[in-house]
Amino acid sequence: MQRPSIRPVPVVALALALLAGFAFGTAATAQRKRPFLAGICYTVHDAQQQQEKHVVEWVTKNRIGLVAIDFFGIAHSYDRIDFRKITRLVKRLKKAGVTVLADYRTSTSKPGVAHRGEAPDLCLSDETVRANLIGWGIHLLDKCPDFDILTIYNPLPTFERNKECRPCKKAGSRKLLRRFFEEFATAMRRHHPRVKLGAVFPADPSLYRALAKHLDVFCPFCSLIAPEGETACGPGVMKRVARDMRALRKVGPVIPLVKLYWKQATRNTTDDIVHAMNEAKRERLDGFFLWYRSLLTGDVARNVRFPLPSYDLEKIETCYRALAPRKR
Repeated sequence: MQRPSIRPVPVVALALALLAGFAFGTAATAQRKRPFLAGICYTVHDAQQQQEKHVVEWVTKNRIGLVAIDFFGIAHSYDRIDFRKITRLVKRLKKAGVTVLADYRTSTSKPGVAHRGEAPDLCLSDETVRANLIGWGIHLLDKCPDFDILTIYNPLPTFERNKECRPCKKAGSRKLLRRFFEEFATAMRRHHPRVKLGAVFPADPSLYRALAKHLDVFCPFCSLIAPEGETACGPGVMKRVARDMRALRKVGPVIPLVKLYWKQATRNTTDDIVHAMNEAKRERLDGFFLWYRSLLTGDVARNVRFPLPSYDLEKIETCYRALAPRKR
């Protein structure tokens, strides 16, 4: 009986197939093993005004996995930031097993120099402007090097307002943003290679894909603000973000910034927030962080002249604890 012939598989093809299978398996395994980071955001002023001990106790009691500290337009408040206190807080949070993220906004002034007044529109075709934007990130990490993640907050609005700049119009926003984030990533990885890099943009997958090779973490902007005339957002907000960003999870963690506060336009409820928190995990996002804590505690409402919703902080805390990974 004649045996069927077996065609030999080229060694190179076999090796490539095995490597491809290993890479796919590794990526899939890494995606499954990512911890779900239920997070909260503190303003830098709120973070430094509270006792470090109390911040760490509240975070650990509620099993919060991520704390973001928002430096806002860092140049505007630079001379009021107690970097030593922030550094001590970051160290204590990390010692407690918490991931700590720093977020800063664009400033065209020279790094390390406080700037008052309205920030000018960005011109990303200007090499000096790009260098200053990047320089502020480096300066922040030089002052507080223990952050795990550094994100830059959406520069698009102030950049796209700059319609009088011919080089910006000619090059186009995507091309200039890619160049900026390439320079941003190169500089940060040279000065602070341990720190993961991210950006806060609207949940536009094409924009994030264009910048994906320069970023480690994707923090899409998620607005938990009800339409005008309504007081509640209803379900589905995080589900839409998850749908739009699902493909990006193969590249890196997707951890939305959930914006709760929009001055007089702030319209949401405790149930909206709790639903969004649960929905983020149900839709297999990698986490979220609520922007920001002093709104939930009522501190913002006490310092503004317009009405704001009141929240059941205990119910939100209970949700944080329920979302935390179970202890073995």
